[in-house]
Amino acid sequence: MRVKLPPKINMEALEKRAPELFAALQKASVTDNKGRYFHWNDIYHKRSQFDDAELFWMATKLVRKQISKNVTLSSNKNSRFSFCAPDGLQAQLHKIDKLAAGHIDTSDNELLNNAGQNHYLVSSLIQEETINSAQLEGATTTYTKAKALLNSDTKPKTESERMIINNYQLLRAAKDRKNSELSEELILKLHLLATEDAINNDAVPGAFREDDSIAVKDKQSHEIIHTPPLASEISERMAELYDFANKDHDGTENEFIHPVIKAIIIHFMIGFIHPFGDGNGRVARALFYWYMLKSGYWLFEYISISKLLKEAPVKYQNAYLYCETDEGDLTYFIDYQLNVCLRAIDNFFGYLKRKQQEYKAVLLALKDSSLEGALNKVELNILKDALRNPGSVFTAKTIVRKYDVVANSARKHLRTLAQYHLLLETKIGRESAFLSPADLADKLNELKQATPQ
Repeated sequence: MRVKLPPKINMEALEKRAPELFAALQKASVTDNKGRYFHWNDIYHKRSQFDDAELFWMATKLVRKQISKNVTLSSNKNSRFSFCAPDGLQAQLHKIDKLAAGHIDTSDNELLNNAGQNHYLVSSLIQEETINSAQLEGATTTYTKAKALLNSDTKPKTESERMIINNYQLLRAAKDRKNSELSEELILKLHLLATEDAINNDAVPGAFREDDSIAVKDKQSHEIIHTPPLASEISERMAELYDFANKDHDGTENEFIHPVIKAIIIHFMIGFIHPFGDGNGRVARALFYWYMLKSGYWLFEYISISKLLKEAPVKYQNAYLYCETDEGDLTYFIDYQLNVCLRAIDNFFGYLKRKQQEYKAVLLALKDSSLEGALNKVELNILKDALRNPGSVFTAKTIVRKYDVVANSARKHLRTLAQYHLLLETKIGRESAFLSPADLADKLNELKQATPQ
């Protein structure tokens, strides 16, 4: 195991070293001087820098216990978890509160209105999370092929393609059920959507595992790094998780737990309990989104975390391991996930800026032509897609799916563009299809006084 197990605290031995412990306590703090919540593994690899690394770790643990908060999800004393909320973590939460739950000034942004419900962005970014989440779980396909699959009516031909379609339906369901309470019915439904016809073993879609053969292994060494609780405990543990998720931890009847921390704990617990034979990661991430949207963090309808998790799978794995090896201290996983969320939010605003530039480029290409003001936002976005992907095919069904419009409106948008000769209408079987011509950019540049036929 690459993660070094922390030494056990021996209070009797520490009492005999009280003066040394007192001196260590004067130097110890919850985080290091850069605000990082370090694990014994970090100290171990730098132990030559300490007079007594183990004593320093003991002092750190005692300091942390002063501000830790227990999260008991089971009567089993071996399943008690806790977390700390040092200043650095509080600052991360405050930033997420401002960026993801508050009002964003969109007066100069034509792609995101104040309600944050632009269907084009929702569709594009849900697709991004869909693809990255599937790839994180082992789906083998390129981003371009996966995107084409989601924007067409092609039936999935491989398990990887089925996983991508399932993930899309899973995230849609998590969004649609954001006002529901967590229950066995909901979580089994999400698992069924995630794994139907896309499962890697004998696990049953939409059902908890019934045996103890499953174990989580290191992807590189294949060493077992987590043995989940017994199958016979799953129903009870999940019932306690439902209760935890559905309680109001607002500081009145129950202790206060910040909603973002609570969403992360729910994510972690699905990974820890591992209630399913396969698909636990997909369901865990879907529940994270579900609780964030449920708690009013509307921006997370647009945020993709799986892309960042996929880029650093070892850090994702270690965030779990650090918690499990350090007496159930959830702070490691919470800190890691908060960093992922903030980077994902930054990525979103970068994405939004690029989309705004693309949108303005289309408007610039139409300037001084008879099309200025004649096309609506959906038609402009279709035109932008056509410019970016010469030779691509658009149908009413793909427009319905991507822009969340009704079929009649989708056909009208496509035919409007065809009237201006910006798309070429043809037939694929019985269905009308519209092709993006290779010389579309030239057509826009030449289009000055054209009128619809």
